[in-house]
Amino acid sequence: MEMDKYLLKCFALSTGILSEKLWRAAYTLTEEEKEKAEEFRIRLGRQFAVTIGGKNKTICLDGLPVIVEDKDIERCIELATKSSFHSYNHQIKQGFISLPHGGRMGVSGTVIEENDEIRTITDISSLNVRIAKQINGVSEEIFKMIDWDKRPDILIISKAGGGKTTFLRDLVMRISKSGIRVGLCDERFEIAACSGGKPAFDVGQNTDIISGGDKEKSTDILIRSMSPEYIAFDEITHEEDAVTLVKSSYMGASLIATAHCGSVDELYKRSIYRKIMEADIFDYIIKIKQSEKGREIILYEKGGQNGKNNGNTDDNRFVRIFRKLHI
Repeated sequence: MEMDKYLLKCFALSTGILSEKLWRAAYTLTEEEKEKAEEFRIRLGRQFAVTIGGKNKTICLDGLPVIVEDKDIERCIELATKSSFHSYNHQIKQGFISLPHGGRMGVSGTVIEENDEIRTITDISSLNVRIAKQINGVSEEIFKMIDWDKRPDILIISKAGGGKTTFLRDLVMRISKSGIRVGLCDERFEIAACSGGKPAFDVGQNTDIISGGDKEKSTDILIRSMSPEYIAFDEITHEEDAVTLVKSSYMGASLIATAHCGSVDELYKRSIYRKIMEADIFDYIIKIKQSEKGREIILYEKGGQNGKNNGNTDDNRFVRIFRKLHI
């Protein structure tokens, strides 16, 4: 199948920044495991592992678990940064390195601070290589349920690694292809994954992309120069992001954003998200939940359809109106 070939290609691209030993070990996985692989976990002095379906699996070579060595970490960093660590330090000090084709390498180690700010991360001990994929159709049913003529504001939530970026990308693509102008803030080169200005992923023909800049500056540029009807962000993780989101809600464009959160109720308990929720910006919340059988997609509407609250909710301000299991 064409999809199988595509998923294997995504796997192959992600292994391009692995050391030779880790690369050889990765290719001992079955074809099915390669297709379903979500990320590689590379921890110094510990077993090399792959995440499949939200669960970690130790990778073996010649029948033995592969233990990550200093030279493996060094080689992965060298390949990911094209042998120029300092050129990527603006990302590294934030805990990641952007990879080609929308991938991302998480970085963990010793934080070096200067004037109360993180200057860099050294003695890198853990890497997390996320395998980027475009999965068409994940937002199709949700897209059909929303009245886009009303330009509703939408928040997508899940725990880390739950599929928020994949869902956001698909939703942006569908909105754009429906004829609505979208301004996309691709801060970490993950959503559109532009290279030389050309997106690696399909985000729709009516989408204008700002890559690499912070959300506030990117939003200002897009609104001034591209007059978008929607602004899309990924990963609201800092206080500054929340401030930008609230500010953007008064600038004429509707919003789509994602947040690391397990439930609607949690949004009101965490200070960074409570600010957003108290601003009463969002009309819909989409929750992605990992289960044993796959990922559940759940749609909540503010007040419920026709303003009726049937009690089927995580929080009495948003009512669940749709639930679907995606394998």
